[in-house]
Amino acid sequence: MRVMIYKVRMERLMDNQDGTQLDIFDKLALDSDSQFVLHLIQGRIGRQSAISVSDISELTSIPPRTVRDIVKNLIEHHLVRIGSALGSPSGYYIIRTKEEAEQNERTLRKLGISILVRAAVLRKLTIKEYLRHLQGELKLQRHKGTKAQRQKAEGRRQKVQRENEDDNKKSIKSDLDDCP
Repeated sequence: MRVMIYKVRMERLMDNQDGTQLDIFDKLALDSDSQFVLHLIQGRIGRQSAISVSDISELTSIPPRTVRDIVKNLIEHHLVRIGSALGSPSGYYIIRTKEEAEQNERTLRKLGISILVRAAVLRKLTIKEYLRHLQGELKLQRHKGTKAQRQKAEGRRQKVQRENEDDNKKSIKSDLDDCP
C-alpha cells in the first residue's frame, strides 16, 4: 500500500505543467537517494516554500554536493521543473507559476552567459569567436543525436514491418484454410 501511494505521488509530481510525464521506467530508474530528495522537494510548491540544500542534506544524510547533483539530474534527465531560490528562503522548490519559471530562466541565462565569457577569456577568444566555436561543437553533437535517432526510428520501422509481414502471412494462411 505504501509503495502504491508513493507511486501516485511520483506520478503527480512528474506530470509537469508543460504536459511532460515520465514513464514508469524513468521513475523506477531513480535510486533511493534521488527518490528521497525528490520526495522532500515535491512538498515544496512555489518559491516561498523552498527547502535549502543544507536542510535536505541534514534530513537525508546526503552530502550537499550530492544533493545538488541529484537535483541537476532530476531537472536535466527526468524533466522535473525544480526551481532554485537564492534569496530568503533559499533552496529548491517545484515551480508553480509562469513567473517563477521565467525568473529561473533569467537567472540561468545570466549565469550561462557569464560562464561563456569566462571560458572565452581562458581560450583567449572574443565572445563571438567562442560562440562560433561552440556552434560547431553543437552541430557535431546534433548530428550524433540525429544519427542515433535515425537508427532508433529505423529499428522501430523494421519491427513494425516484420509485424505487418507476420500479420499478412497469418491472414493469407487463414484465407487458405477457409478455401474448400
